Amino acid sequence: MSNMTIEDRISRIHRIAIQDQDLSMSPRVVRTMAKNQDRAAMDEDSAAVAGGSIISFVGDLSRQTKATRRHNSTLFAQLAANANYNRQDDMTKWHEYYGSVLEQLGWTMRSFKLARVNDSDVTSIGSVDKLLLSFAEKYFTGGEVALFRSTIDPLKRTENASAVKGFESSAKSFNKANFQVGVVSNAVDNAVFKIGAYAFETDRTLDEVLFFKTSQNVFFYADNQTMVLNGQIYGVIRQTVLDKLGENANNFIDVEI
Repeated sequence: MSNMTIEDRISRIHRIAIQDQDLSMSPRVVRTMAKNQDRAAMDEDSAAVAGGSIISFVGDLSRQTKATRRHNSTLFAQLAANANYNRQDDMTKWHEYYGSVLEQLGWTMRSFKLARVNDSDVTSIGSVDKLLLSFAEKYFTGGEVALFRSTIDPLKRTENASAVKGFESSAKSFNKANFQVGVVSNAVDNAVFKIGAYAFETDRTLDEVLFFKTSQNVFFYADNQTMVLNGQIYGVIRQTVLDKLGENANNFIDVEI
C-alpha cells in the first residue's frame, strides 16, 4: 500500500462501499461536538466513541489530528468493513478488510491477527473492562494507561449512557462482540494509534460489552499493535474521506472523562 499514489488512494476511496450508521442520537452529537472542540483547544486529554471504537486522545494532539481519528479514518474503515462482512459473525475477514482500508488512508500497520486469550486468564480477571486494562498495562506507557483508565471507568456513569449505548449498538450482536479501543498520541506531524482489537463470544445473550462478567464460558480474542498515520498523505485525501462519509462524519459521541 505504501507505493500507492495519491490518485490511486482517492480512486479507491470513491469505490469503497460503506454502511451508514444509525444517526438517531444526532442531537447528543451536536451538543458534545462544541465541548470537545473546547477541550481540544485547551490541549486537554479527551475521549470519544466512533462506531464500535472507544478512543482516548492525548492532550497535545491538534484538533485536526483528533478529528482525523474520531470521525474520519477509524469510522470510515469500520463502516467499509461493515458493508462487506458481518462484524460479529466473520471477525477475521472483517478485521482484514478494516485494516486494508486503514492502510489505503495512510496508516502504516501490520495485519490484525486476533488470538484466543487463555481461558483461565479471562475467567480470573472477572470482567471485560478489567481485561482491557490488563492489556493496556502491557502495551501502553504509564501516562497512557492512566488516560485509558480515565476513559473506561467513567463509562459506568449516567452522563455517559449515550456513549455506551452508541458503542454497544455497533460492537455487539446477540452473544458476540467485536470492538476496538486505544490511545492516540502525536509524533512530529503524524498520529500514533496504540490500538487493541478485541472480540468475544459467550453462551449468553449480551446485555452489555465493557462490563460484561467473564466468570464462565467466554471465549476472548485479542490483538494489539501500534499504527502510525502519514500526515502528509492523509492531509491530501482527508476531504475525500469526509465527502464519502457524509452525515456519518458527525456521528460520534464524546466521553465525559
